[in-house]
Amino acid sequence: MPEGTSTIQEVNFWSELEDLLIRINEQIDSPEVVCTLQLLRRNAKARLAILPIEKDNMGLKKLTERGILII
Repeated sequence: MPEGTSTIQEVNFWSELEDLLIRINEQIDSPEVVCTLQLLRRNAKARLAILPIEKDNMGLKKLTERGILII
């Protein structure tokens, strides 16, 4: 824990980070994002552009499902 940081501040930080990641996951699962990614998958050139996005999304979902947050 960084010097000058209380336990409560540390707990609040991780709690807020978890809430933020949950909201990001909700946005990723929104119909607008799902539709956009489906359209990009259909375009062969765009497929290469979304591979890193899909990989990051899978990693984020796995971490939040297990309750493990690594930054």
